[in-house]
Amino acid sequence: DWTLTAGYLDDTRPTWETPAIVAVVLASALISALVLSTLLKNQQHKDLLYKMMPKGAIRKLNRGQTVVEKYSCVTIFFSDIVGFTSMAGEMSPVDVMDMLNALYVEFDKICKKHECYKVETIGDAYMVVGGAPDRCSRARASEKVAMFALEAMECVENLQLPKGGYINIRAGIASGPVVAGVVGDAMPRYCLFGDTVNFASRMESTSKKNKIQVCDLTKSLLTMAPSQNFDLKERRDDKNRSGTMVKGKGWTETWWLTGSSFATQDEVLSRANESNDSQIHGMVPLELSISSRSDNLAEQAPVEQNWAFIGQDLFNSQSDEPSKLVTNLLEKRLCDLMNSRTGSTQDSLPADVLGELQSLVNKISSLYNDVHFHNFEHACHVTLSMNGLLDMFAETPNMKSTYPGLSWSNELVALAMVFAALTHDIEHLGVTNKMLEDQGHYLAKRYTKSIAESNSIDVAIDLLLSGDFSCLREAMFKSQNEKHTFCMLVRVAVTATDIASKDNMSKCKELSECAYGINKVDNPETSKQAGSHAVDILAANDLGASQLTTAQQVSFCQNCSLLQQLMQVADISHCTQSLELCIRWNYRLYKEVQARETLEVFQDDQCANWAKDNVGFFDFYIVPLVSRLCQVSGPDSIDTAVLSAFTKDNRNQWETLGKEITEIMANGVASGEDEEATVQSILLKCSPSKKVSWEQ
Repeated sequence: DWTLTAGYLDDTRPTWETPAIVAVVLASALISALVLSTLLKNQQHKDLLYKMMPKGAIRKLNRGQTVVEKYSCVTIFFSDIVGFTSMAGEMSPVDVMDMLNALYVEFDKICKKHECYKVETIGDAYMVVGGAPDRCSRARASEKVAMFALEAMECVENLQLPKGGYINIRAGIASGPVVAGVVGDAMPRYCLFGDTVNFASRMESTSKKNKIQVCDLTKSLLTMAPSQNFDLKERRDDKNRSGTMVKGKGWTETWWLTGSSFATQDEVLSRANESNDSQIHGMVPLELSISSRSDNLAEQAPVEQNWAFIGQDLFNSQSDEPSKLVTNLLEKRLCDLMNSRTGSTQDSLPADVLGELQSLVNKISSLYNDVHFHNFEHACHVTLSMNGLLDMFAETPNMKSTYPGLSWSNELVALAMVFAALTHDIEHLGVTNKMLEDQGHYLAKRYTKSIAESNSIDVAIDLLLSGDFSCLREAMFKSQNEKHTFCMLVRVAVTATDIASKDNMSKCKELSECAYGINKVDNPETSKQAGSHAVDILAANDLGASQLTTAQQVSFCQNCSLLQQLMQVADISHCTQSLELCIRWNYRLYKEVQARETLEVFQDDQCANWAKDNVGFFDFYIVPLVSRLCQVSGPDSIDTAVLSAFTKDNRNQWETLGKEITEIMANGVASGEDEEATVQSILLKCSPSKKVSWEQ
């Protein structure tokens, strides 16, 4: 037998073993200390970096991604020190730094307490946002910022500077959409962009010492705050007019935020029931997922605007040309369509496709006549409004339906609707269809109904399909079905703008009633009518409905009716937006009507008729149209509620001051006064009366 023994032969250990063990332990301890030190320093660097930029933005930058994020509604706070310039001139630079540091350290503590995000400090200005980068409901975001503002104001009142003395600040708050992102490679910064930032700054600059001024939208959101009751007082000037003049906005209603108290349990529950999450976020629980856009593409599209201001940049001489605005918008929608096919996230078109798209828009621009109202500038306004409406209805799932024989997709529908809005008045002569008939115009001989609209459709589609745009067509249409579906959508949308035709309006109304009546009453007769409408629409576009089931025919009619209503609202969108836009476009229509009647100036009775006709137009067309759209979108939609509110307010302005408004228009035309001066005169006439705020 063999026995295996392990060990030292002489039962002694080598002399180097103990020192070796000690050396290994010391080396391990040293390496551990170095690793721990490195980890601690790395964590310190991360903590410092996280104080300078949101964690999500840093993760994207580490992955080599561009940081661009869209927020539908945030609340922004601005403040600055009253008399800072003179104070800084009397103090040493070190004292100025000590003063700002003492103030900002306290503000930072309050900001952290109320879960707001400090965007930046610029000199004596301090900027905070709620609702970004950590998303929350609109009401919750406004509550956070309002609580921060109140505590910050209290802090300033009690803050004594290191060398004695006190300071005063003024503050402003505004709410609305923004785009956030990181700009620059050297010393990159997380910044907010959009009209809301400028508006918040204006709220601060027009505020008063030790007061917090908020816009009307913020005021409305604070009334829905989840856990607080806020004390808000309407701002009035020396003439007892509500609001103040804001640069770039005109006369704007604002409010003073003076305090807060905890809401009772009953109030909290009541607000939760009245303002559910879909309402707070302005999401429409319907059936049209028109927009499934990638965040990576956000920087290519025009910044999302408040509905009240859409198209206002068209009147700004420093803004981009209208053709550039709509080209960017069309590029965005086409990128969405191309990405939906491939699953990619490209944010720009190939150079050849983009070049042809720009040429197409320029050609479309040249086909518009130089008339006062039905011109390319108005088409651009309708296009921007259509894009806004599509975003409002971004969560409507019915458009996800598929129809045999049709290449139907959300992205194709959106592109077709934007194209229809841009081209709906091509070659419009500034006269009505009835006038064309009475004059025996050649277009009246070519088309038997919807003369101007039919001509615009044919010219636009022929230009796209027959012009030198082969690369663009290849990008837009991957099949004949896609091309036919696109053309059908354009025809359905543009034809709906012939609102002077009783027959056409009757068909649109009948389609809406039978399509959406199905959701309420299971009526076989109504389903049969919907099927008949589906057959008529498809047959008019050389498409068959034989492959569609009854349910698909109903769904198809619902979609077509909704698209018609969106197009009709976009066409008169100025009447549902701010009073300034309503007045500007109405003044241009006034001049166009006056030019067609070859009168130098309207007489007194005609002035009265113009005002009366405007009220009638609101009562019998615009208000019912917006009401139908609100019913389709559901009662909890904030966006359509805004449409309704502005529509009613503009209507009431015409009823109350219509004659005076028209007299100012008539005098402006007769004297050759600049359009801007005439519009401002009208707005000044309207400003004392209470109206819906442009930011509500």
